[in-house]
Amino acid sequence: MNKLCRLVILSVCLSWVVFGVQSGWAAGDTFAQIRARALECGVPSESLDEVGALVQAKAIPDKEGAMLVSPLCIACEKELPVGPLQEKLAEGLAKQVAPLRIVQALNDKLKAYVNARFLLKRHMQSVSPEILGIVGEGLARSVPQQDFEAYAAEYHSQPSGLFLTGAEMVSLLGQIGFDADQTRAMLEAGFASGGLTPQWRYLVRVVLVARQRGVSDDAIGEAAAAVLSENGTVNDVSARLGFTSRSLTGRSKSQ
Repeated sequence: MNKLCRLVILSVCLSWVVFGVQSGWAAGDTFAQIRARALECGVPSESLDEVGALVQAKAIPDKEGAMLVSPLCIACEKELPVGPLQEKLAEGLAKQVAPLRIVQALNDKLKAYVNARFLLKRHMQSVSPEILGIVGEGLARSVPQQDFEAYAAEYHSQPSGLFLTGAEMVSLLGQIGFDADQTRAMLEAGFASGGLTPQWRYLVRVVLVARQRGVSDDAIGEAAAAVLSENGTVNDVSARLGFTSRSLTGRSKSQ
């Protein structure tokens, strides 16, 4: 067994030490047992049936089948997002990824949601599935935890819609390594003016185009903050930076 395989299996085992004990999962549980629990909790049957077909055809061992669907069961029982785990499982199966690698990816995502809820509950009495999904996905995609921590600490009292949009901006911009101070300045301007409408989650597209044109993050952030303070639109940021952008309705707007 090569070093990479040993590391993958070790990571899987460590993950299940954490999640298995908390959820009542045991190494001896069969696929049928985990499937029954998952269905009882409310996990949609499609993913379970797909794995079940592989187990029945002996394409994978029963134990691996149980490990593949256990993260979905645990997420459901702990009231964590199940849909993204289903998508990740389906993607891995479609690409014929080794089951243990899929399990590792599912556990990484599951741990990100657990961390997200822990982080958010330090600052919020009620954590909605929407905000949990946004923060969990961001953490799973390597957005620094301190970015979400600072955001939740400072802006948790904002109205729900504004807070969700801001959190999604932190997540999407964090995934591309956008300057965190500039993101903060934009959010402050948007919250102050009330102009942080849902369309601002698409600012990441403008950032990517602007970077290709050699525009710095500082210049992008300053332009976006100025537009937000004036209750402008994402397209206004493009115009301020000197290039054409396509609006969300499909129309183009230029300076």
